[in-house]
Amino acid sequence: MAADTRYSKHTSAEAAMELARSTRGRDFADLVIVITGANSGIGYEAAVALARGGATVVTVCRNKTKAEETAKRVREAANEKDAEKVVPGVMDCGSLDSVRAFAAAYKAGSIVKSCQLNVIVNNAGIMQLPKFTPSQDGIESQFAVNFLAGYLLVEELIPLLKASASPALPSRIVN
Repeated sequence: MAADTRYSKHTSAEAAMELARSTRGRDFADLVIVITGANSGIGYEAAVALARGGATVVTVCRNKTKAEETAKRVREAANEKDAEKVVPGVMDCGSLDSVRAFAAAYKAGSIVKSCQLNVIVNNAGIMQLPKFTPSQDGIESQFAVNFLAGYLLVEELIPLLKASASPALPSRIVN
C-alpha cells in the first residue's frame, strides 16, 4: 500500500480533518470519541479538531479540575457552545480502579447519556521517570499508564464500541 502523500509530519489536526471531510465525505457529527490525556499536546489538539468537526468529545484527564478546565478550553477553541458536545471525564491511568470507575460511569450513562462510543484514543502516557515509581496498584508507573490503563479501558468499553458500530461506520481504537 502506497503512502498517502497528502499527509506529512507537518500536517496539522485541522488539515487532516478537512482532508477527511473533503476527500472522503467524512462527517464527524454523529461520532462520540473518548480521548485520554486530552489536556495537552496531541490529545488536546485532537480534541479541538474533532470538536470543530462536530464530534462529541470526552476529554479524559487524571482529575476533575483538569478534566473540567480542558473541556472548557476545548469548547472555547472549537467555538462549541453546546456543553454536551465536549464533556469532561475523570480517569487516573495510574490506577486500574480509576479506569474501572470511569468505564462503569460511562456504561451507566453518567458521562454520555446515550452510552454511544465510536472511538477511543488512548493518548495518555508518561515516560522517562528517573527511578522506579510504582503506580497506585504497585505496578511500574510507565507500564501501568502507557499500556495497562489503555488495555483495560478498551476491554471494559468494547461492548459499547461494538454496539455503536455499523458496517458504514465501524468503531475504532487508536493506541
